[in-house]
Amino acid sequence: MTRVVRIAPFFPCHNRGMQALLGSFIDQGRSWGCRIIANHMICGLEGLNRREVDADGILFFVGIPERQRHYRAFGLPIVGLSAALAEPLVPSVWPDNREIGALAAQHLSELGLEHLAFAAFDQGQHFVRERRLGFLAGARRADRVIDLSLPRAAWEADRDGFLARLHALPRPCGILAVDDLHAVLLLNQLRLAGRNVPTDTLVIGVNDDDSLIPFVDPPLTSIRLSYEAIGRQAADLMGVQLTVGRASHLPVIIGGATLVPRASTRPAPGQDLDLLRALAFIHEHARHRPLDAEEVARSIGASRKTLDRRCLAGLGHSAAEEIAAVRRQHLEGLLRDTDWPIQRIAVELGITEVTRLIHWCRRQTGLNPTDLRHRLKQGRQGQIL
Repeated sequence: MTRVVRIAPFFPCHNRGMQALLGSFIDQGRSWGCRIIANHMICGLEGLNRREVDADGILFFVGIPERQRHYRAFGLPIVGLSAALAEPLVPSVWPDNREIGALAAQHLSELGLEHLAFAAFDQGQHFVRERRLGFLAGARRADRVIDLSLPRAAWEADRDGFLARLHALPRPCGILAVDDLHAVLLLNQLRLAGRNVPTDTLVIGVNDDDSLIPFVDPPLTSIRLSYEAIGRQAADLMGVQLTVGRASHLPVIIGGATLVPRASTRPAPGQDLDLLRALAFIHEHARHRPLDAEEVARSIGASRKTLDRRCLAGLGHSAAEEIAAVRRQHLEGLLRDTDWPIQRIAVELGITEVTRLIHWCRRQTGLNPTDLRHRLKQGRQGQIL
């Protein structure tokens, strides 16, 4: 006897991972005659009665309590795949979300990063909490993990504030975005905040969503769930309900996620890793205090001569010139984007006397800070107009 399982509308079967899940669900369900119907012409099962659903079971990816109650009221065997609720209202199969977080932290730590961050639009979903906890557990220094999570409404209300938080992150820093969609948004925000991926910021997503990753620059490192195992377990859970009539609501947790490394967490072939480390050190320290090339060289365990040779090969100029450029860019940003008095800007740059800032500004730009501010603000106004 063939049993029909209806996939609830809006089931995310647009990528190869979820298609693999459905494929293994069907293969495993052959023992009880599984056949799947996906009717995406229907906007939702809400509003339909039990007879109109015309199925023996329902497979869905819904984390909203009201919708779970609605589907459950049909009295059909049902399996949910969303881990949004800590206590699901229907039998469910989830990936091991703590394992996912720990896997990301392990990868970033193995790359030598001490500063890590976790990013999500946090609406209280259970899987966000679990991935965050796993990330903290997997980090070598949990006290150095920065939580960038916030409700989407808070981000919408203060996007500039979020950009400022990204800009202020230590360099280098590795970030786990709670899923690939968040990671795509984060990559764009990092660019706006003046960060460079993967030079000073490394990013990992979750789901390995091939409907997104081909369109991301740089290609996104992501964690692939064990989709096939999840599909098989979901089929078994559906089969139990079809034959026995009931199943526990305690979620079945499936491990075995794997990390797929791409360019967002690794330098391009041929890049000088020591040079990347030196640049990250310069960008972290030179903006707020005087810095010399000798200190940068010591930070990567090299001589000043070796550092300059690598800078000339990779950048076309010396380490001292790179330090000056970073400090000059920071000065110009402060003059252009703030109304701070010159004395406060001097403090921000780690310069003890205003006269020293004035002399340094003239050497770098040919103008004193007041005239440079006037020119920069005029240029910005022209761009806006």
